[in-house]
Amino acid sequence: MDYKEAINQLKSNKIPKVYLLYGEEVYLRNRFIKQLKNIIVNKDFKDLNLYSIEGKDCTLEKLIDACETLPFMAEKKLVLVRDFEVFQTKKKTMSEEEEKNLISYIEQIPETTCLVFYGFTSVDARKKIVKEIKKHGQVIDFQKLSPRELKQWIEKWMKANKKEISNSDLEYLLENIDYI
Repeated sequence: MDYKEAINQLKSNKIPKVYLLYGEEVYLRNRFIKQLKNIIVNKDFKDLNLYSIEGKDCTLEKLIDACETLPFMAEKKLVLVRDFEVFQTKKKTMSEEEEKNLISYIEQIPETTCLVFYGFTSVDARKKIVKEIKKHGQVIDFQKLSPRELKQWIEKWMKANKKEISNSDLEYLLENIDYI
């Protein structure tokens, strides 16, 4: 699935229990996470319904505990896991047994939880855990935008922020940024 499809699903409030977000386009990925936070987490109860775990500190027990805790005064809570090495070919943080248990847990994630793994530019799509997330949630590759898409995105951003840019200035900008 790509970024545009995922945003459309967010707008229609179709939020799966688990996401795996990766890719080179970090800005769009972070923007997607921000929109997900705005939909799921009430600002008044942010401390109670938003859990952030660094991948190097993530254990199976800690992850399941965060997912199983009921949300407070909300329908859902958001659990964010950043840079979790289990999606890479060479993993260090989890044993084979723990990984198998995590794979079986993905199917059992409560409806009151939205679990998001993010942080890497690539994942090993051959791994069972990636396939399990595809089966029960969404795997989204945030690839860099094409030159045409980038131009449209900048124009839309400028318009949304009540700014104007001439076509020549836009072309100059696109030629001189190190994006593509």
